[in-house]
Amino acid sequence: MKSKDAHATILSVLDATFAKMAPDESLPDTFLADLITAIISGCGEECQGHVSPEQLNELNDCLRNAVRVMGEYEQTTRTISSMTEKEMPEISDLISSGSNERIAIASSRLNALQSKLKTELSKADETIRMFRTHMDEMKRKSKIDKLTKTYNHTAYYADMEPILRIGADRDLDLCMLMIRIDNLETIRAAHGQEASDKILIYVSKLLGALIRQENRIYRFDNNTFLIVLNRSVEEHLSNTEKRIVERLAKQRVVYGDAAIDLTVISGKSFHQQGDSVTAFTERSLSDTTVLLG
Repeated sequence: MKSKDAHATILSVLDATFAKMAPDESLPDTFLADLITAIISGCGEECQGHVSPEQLNELNDCLRNAVRVMGEYEQTTRTISSMTEKEMPEISDLISSGSNERIAIASSRLNALQSKLKTELSKADETIRMFRTHMDEMKRKSKIDKLTKTYNHTAYYADMEPILRIGADRDLDLCMLMIRIDNLETIRAAHGQEASDKILIYVSKLLGALIRQENRIYRFDNNTFLIVLNRSVEEHLSNTEKRIVERLAKQRVVYGDAAIDLTVISGKSFHQQGDSVTAFTERSLSDTTVLLG
């Protein structure tokens, strides 16, 4: 989508939104989140890219929480401002009178005001802390594949880009094994979504049991897993591949009364000086061998 088209779309959404509201009507707390959702929907797929419905729901949830937090924080600052505007002139008058008794009253009022301010600031701090916790949890979940609980495509690029920058001027002892369930679509067509999900979960758990804890598994796309092995050489990669093949060959997947055969394809990639994430990844996706099937 070109900038002028996006500009026109955003203006039309704004016009339509405010046309539904009375001139003196207060904006609802969720106004910002609802407006951004409408703009995203209005821009269509060109604007949304590869955002899934689940990710869009998470974005909206984040926006709603941001609006809530800002509203609560604004209320806190208004409360503090109101208290100080009311109390401080009266306290100042008491102090300026010079009477010991009135100064004692002023001191008591100051202590009370300090206590109230401390309470209000604690409320604001708690609101911000809860929002930060929520954001940290969303950030963590955004890198985890919901089905297999392995890392996802987003996490793969986030992890690999800084690593490969180190390898811009030298080879790294870094390699990758790709495992693809090549007949997953056929299985889904024959046995349904639940069967294909069960296979993905089974394979991800098997992979997790066969690699060292410091190595990461990513569900790169629907039927493909990438295993990144750090501080590894070709022999280690071949041994890992062999263990995976042996386990898959021995343990057949059963769904209902049907034994499901898997067609498993592997690919390997070894880091080369100056590799981009795309180059490093595509070697494993293109240099493939049929392991089972």
